[in-house]
Amino acid sequence: MPPKLDEKGKPIAYTADEKQKMRGKDGVGYEASASDLKAGQTVRMHMVKLKGAKGEDALKLYVAKIVIMSEPPAEMHDPNDAKKPAKKP
Repeated sequence: MPPKLDEKGKPIAYTADEKQKMRGKDGVGYEASASDLKAGQTVRMHMVKLKGAKGEDALKLYVAKIVIMSEPPAEMHDPNDAKKPAKKP
């Protein structure tokens, strides 16, 4: 879940109702979108085959669910790194 902050920028806890509304369809984890995926994250992917598929499609695997297991290290989070000039020795 994304961090919830108060008006001063300090983290606060989600209520039980807020957590329940954010739950995934199967009740495990929380809903997210593709934009929540970032380089450096550790993810677990649940792969499936299509039921009743024939021929080439019967051999293909599809991603049914992605679970974000951990976030990237802090040094990977800075989006301005590419814009900063290299330090001179």
